[in-house]
Amino acid sequence: MMVDRPPAGEVRLRRLLAPAGVAAAAISSLAYVVVRNPHAERIFPPCMLLHTTGLYCPGCGGTRAMYDLVSGHIGRALHENAFVVLFVVPPAAIGFLWWVLNSWGVRVPRVRITVPMVWAYVGVLGAFWVLRNLPGLEFLRP
Repeated sequence: MMVDRPPAGEVRLRRLLAPAGVAAAAISSLAYVVVRNPHAERIFPPCMLLHTTGLYCPGCGGTRAMYDLVSGHIGRALHENAFVVLFVVPPAAIGFLWWVLNSWGVRVPRVRITVPMVWAYVGVLGAFWVLRNLPGLEFLRP
C-alpha cells in the first residue's frame, strides 16, 4: 500500500508554523509595549517583591528595557535592566534563529547546553539580583 506524502514545500511550511506563531506572539507583545510606552504609563501591575520588600528583582525594569531596546535607546535599556538586554535577548534571538533555520531544513550545528552552563547562567542572574540592591550600585536599578 502506497502512502501519499505531501510535497516537500508543504512539509517545510508546516515545520515553520510553530516558529512563525512564536514570532507573531513576540512581535505583537513588543508592539503592545511600544504603543503603550511603559515610561509614560503603568501597563502591568507593580512588582510584588519590590512592593512588599523594597528590593528589586532581576526582572524589574525588563519591560522598560525592551521598550528602550526596540526604540533604539540601548544605553537606557541597559540602565533599566542590563540582565535582560545582555543575557535574555541575545540567547533568545540566537535560539529563535537556530529554530527557524533548523525548521527550514538548513543544517545548523547543535549547541549543547551543559549543567555547568545552566549553573553559570543562574549564578549571573543571582549576582545581578544581589548587586542591584546593594548601596553604591544604584546604577543597576531601574
